[in-house]
Amino acid sequence: MRAVVETVGVQMFGPLDVRVDGSRFGPRDLGGVKPKQLLEVLLLERGRLVPKDRIAELIWGEAPPQRVAATIETYMSVLRRRLGLGRELIRTEPSGYRLMTDALELDVDRYEALLQAAATGAPAGRRRALETATRLGQLDLLADEPYAAWIVPTREHYRERQVQALVDLAECCNELGDHRAALAAAERAVALDPTRERAHRAAMLAHRALGDRDGALRCYERCRTALADELGIVPTHETAALHAVIVRDDEPVDPPRIPIAYARNGSIRLAYQVVGDGPLDLVFSPSHVSNLGATWDDPTYADFLRSLASMARLILFDKRGTGLSDPALDFPTTRERSEDLLAVLDAAGSERAVLFGVCAGGALCAQLAANHPDRAAGLILHNSMARTLTDADYPWGLQPEHYARLLDGLDEAWMGNGDRLVRRNPGLAGNPGYRDWFARYVRLASNPWMARRLAEMNADLDVRAALAEIRAPTLVICRTEDAWLSPENSRYLAGEIEGARLVELPGVDHDPWVGDSETVLAVVERFVGTLAGATAASAP
Repeated sequence: MRAVVETVGVQMFGPLDVRVDGSRFGPRDLGGVKPKQLLEVLLLERGRLVPKDRIAELIWGEAPPQRVAATIETYMSVLRRRLGLGRELIRTEPSGYRLMTDALELDVDRYEALLQAAATGAPAGRRRALETATRLGQLDLLADEPYAAWIVPTREHYRERQVQALVDLAECCNELGDHRAALAAAERAVALDPTRERAHRAAMLAHRALGDRDGALRCYERCRTALADELGIVPTHETAALHAVIVRDDEPVDPPRIPIAYARNGSIRLAYQVVGDGPLDLVFSPSHVSNLGATWDDPTYADFLRSLASMARLILFDKRGTGLSDPALDFPTTRERSEDLLAVLDAAGSERAVLFGVCAGGALCAQLAANHPDRAAGLILHNSMARTLTDADYPWGLQPEHYARLLDGLDEAWMGNGDRLVRRNPGLAGNPGYRDWFARYVRLASNPWMARRLAEMNADLDVRAALAEIRAPTLVICRTEDAWLSPENSRYLAGEIEGARLVELPGVDHDPWVGDSETVLAVVERFVGTLAGATAASAP
């Protein structure tokens, strides 16, 4: 055994490759298939405790060995002996193992850091980061494990990240005037995902800039055919408008890119955007995972956000563990997670803001309003709750057994085409374009391992004790037939927050931008307008 390990370099794109202090270990050097898979599980969950029963579930499924704990311990001994590692890197804990990250250098971590770097700064620097990232991520994750079902959802996550990076690279090259490089990147993205409209638009713009009008029109027809064949939909207004400009032989106008910046809460970096310029600041915290790099790709969601930005200076952010923000290695408390939001407000230069949260995002906003009343100009809670799970005096939460089934089904949901979203928003049954975008969006926003971690964190949400401390003007909105969350949760919130106004609207859809979003926006606009008027009246 090595007394002290300096570095452990790991390549996860392509076949697994491990380097320990200069010694290289390929897939056949790790003591067999199962010790290798044990290491892969720990790598995917690096920094976090992985219980032995979770390891057994992943690498054996429904056919574990008779003495499963002892077998895992034997494989761990084999792995440590082969790699020459002591217990300082793979730590044994009472229920399982934890792969420490201090000495680890992973290509997937470098890939994520490059994508973070590419989200900000000047186009030339962004291009360099994207070119390096797309070279690094061109091979599938753990490509020598083609039949391991537990790897597939995470592999799909990185495939989505790679397509998105290629689209970003194509747009960046167009911005820099290198249209041949833009066309090459766009074509690589289209080859991986023929329905990615931004890639088709980047190719159209590149062809047009190179003087190839016919090539640009052929790109549009290819896009139109792919969308019709794969999804049964037509191109979005943005794509159709670009096509019309090219048909008229006008000069295309590339839409401005919404900048992304970073806030910091301790060691955690949090990606955020600021859109619009209104009399008040409004920060929006949705319930689901997010990725600011793809937030504006679907017109259903983008139109809702633009409406909010017309009322106020809109602040969006990726929660820790999602999108372009840093991963969540530990289990932060609800208070600590709300402090992430405070860090975003500080970085955005917002002294006070209206806090608008949906579902679990509402609970985080409520916690911040209670802890920092001077920062909350108002509070809007849409189909939200005070606690995730049921309790003796809170019967409206989700049953623990039901929530456990949701956690168990995360991998399947991550691989789906958005059909499961219809359970949450039945109004999307007739909107295949949005379902396809959302399925891609969640895969871009988080890998299933991190998504499970976030869902486990949400199981601990309980802000009941904070509600009595909230002094900000509060608007609580619910849809009375919400298919996902009982409206009794919203009625409880309105009853516990002093002076809160409850607005009950008809409808079955959980998210405010689905279904009758115009009514939701009208209610929000009146509330924000009242707050803005009160702010103006109190100004010296």
